[in-house]
Amino acid sequence: MGEKGQIIIPEIIREYIGIKPGDDVFMEVREGELVITPGVNSEEFVNRFCSVVKRKLAKRIDFEKLIEKISLHNLIA
Repeated sequence: MGEKGQIIIPEIIREYIGIKPGDDVFMEVREGELVITPGVNSEEFVNRFCSVVKRKLAKRIDFEKLIEKISLHNLIA
């Protein structure tokens, strides 16, 4: 670990888990261990999340507008 707390992920590991420079990753601590997993884009995350629900959404959601609305709300707040 570097002086600024940065960790270098060796190339062979990056290739194995399918990440490249600039990709988002998620880090979490599980039972005292650091777990790093590749990030997913918001549309893929929502599709995975919604796939656990037995019924489909009644209407299509425009996630770009929803994210824009949330971002605007956070700027004002």
